[in-house]
Amino acid sequence: QVSLSSGTTPQTARPAADEAVQTATYQVEKGDTLYGISRKYNVPVASLQKWNGIEGNNIRVGQKLIIQANH
Repeated sequence: QVSLSSGTTPQTARPAADEAVQTATYQVEKGDTLYGISRKYNVPVASLQKWNGIEGNNIRVGQKLIIQANH
């Protein structure tokens, strides 16, 4: 049973289990940039930074980056 106060409507929350997250690892190669990797995997640069604890735009050759994709 849902109790509503005046002027509100019920919200349906989607359980997190509905979204499967696939994780991949990418090894940085010479010439790679966060922007280029983000385009290759169709994810925002900010997400790459968050998933990998990166502040700024500096990455190193050989560094392994976590890439997540929601399906």
